[in-house]
Amino acid sequence: MYTTQGEFTEWHLRPSGWERGTEVTDSSRNYKDAPDDRVMTCKYSEHMTSTLSINSNCDIQWTNGNEVIIEHLKNLYGACPFKL
Repeated sequence: MYTTQGEFTEWHLRPSGWERGTEVTDSSRNYKDAPDDRVMTCKYSEHMTSTLSINSNCDIQWTNGNEVIIEHLKNLYGACPFKL
């Protein structure tokens, strides 16, 4: 089976909306510190499972634990972006 390490982008949900964080691709690495006012961080990732197939997923990496605020902001700005 053909596999690669994979690529990912962290997305931080803030009061102002979703903000792109750390990005890792096959050709580059762009590390960023998480913003202080984030309420949730998700990690969208893609990896090749075969020469013709890409597997993608979005996982919650961190929350501040305040589900009321998180749900309010998700209603305003939508779910975590599904893009690198």
